[in-house]
Amino acid sequence: MAAKIANSCKQLRPVKFPLRSLVLRTFYSSKSLENMGKITLFSNPEVQSLLKKLTGRNLDKIYAMRRGEFEVPSYKLMTDAEYLEVQHRNEEEAEAMLEMPPVMEERQEIDEIIEEKEELAQFSESNYVFTDISTSESDRTRAITVREPSGRLRKASWEERDRLNFIYFPKPGRQYEMPELLTDEGMVVVFQQNRHEDVLDLACVQFEPDSADYIRVHHRTYEDLLTHKKFEILRSTRHYGGLLYYLAKQQKLNELLDNMMDREQWDDCIDVVRLHLLCHPGSEITRRIGKNNLKGFSMLRAFLRNCGTQGTLKKLEDHMAHPTEEQNVGTSSTSVN
Repeated sequence: MAAKIANSCKQLRPVKFPLRSLVLRTFYSSKSLENMGKITLFSNPEVQSLLKKLTGRNLDKIYAMRRGEFEVPSYKLMTDAEYLEVQHRNEEEAEAMLEMPPVMEERQEIDEIIEEKEELAQFSESNYVFTDISTSESDRTRAITVREPSGRLRKASWEERDRLNFIYFPKPGRQYEMPELLTDEGMVVVFQQNRHEDVLDLACVQFEPDSADYIRVHHRTYEDLLTHKKFEILRSTRHYGGLLYYLAKQQKLNELLDNMMDREQWDDCIDVVRLHLLCHPGSEITRRIGKNNLKGFSMLRAFLRNCGTQGTLKKLEDHMAHPTEEQNVGTSSTSVN
């Protein structure tokens, strides 16, 4: 099976799945999520602000050509004013491209029986599905019911709803059958090629954001990045915020902090700790840091003493042994053991 998937990846590497459609990026605004499932802390404005700051904005990476995209570069002569205008427009486009996909709780399965009619029992050996195809209804709100051979009338399950919605209202890039690359076996092969971003892009097109498969693919991708310490693959992409949020919620930040320290990303380390405190407002470390009003490196040190490793704490102590002007500003005189 793995050999078959690997072979298909090699043969279709330029356009294994519609990368062009992935660039379209299926976005969900806060307004569009109102009729969907449960919104998580991920949508909190303070959390969003931290995640956007941590994501960074490397324009070279954001506008890098994807596999299967071949464009001839063009050159233009511009005045300084025109150049600044184009640069500003590129910044705005980059911000839109970095809009993070939503993080939602898994939807609860639909198990609602409308009626039981014994007189209709054995009328047919197949299920009859009734779908409201009015364009005024969304995929989430349209009525879809199923009449079973037993005479039972029930609401359609999520799997049935997804199939029927695809038939009547197909979405660009979405396939009827799950792509092999999104199976557990397929992802192993793709991860070896460092194509984690492609996997997450495809998942955003293929699945609804509160579906079990959407969550499965994202968590599996995050765990692979954590295992192999490949966090930089998603940096300056729209999926980096989701990775950080997952690691903070799961309290798996030590590898990330160690990676950031090796890269001298000390401000990011402090912001990651702030993210952890927001995700765990009732924890002992959050209470202790808040009680002592710790900021900057003092907050980071208190966190590492309680939740970190000896290795990360030593790296911080070594760094603080040679304080800089910025470090002094962010360090509180209060100490927490």
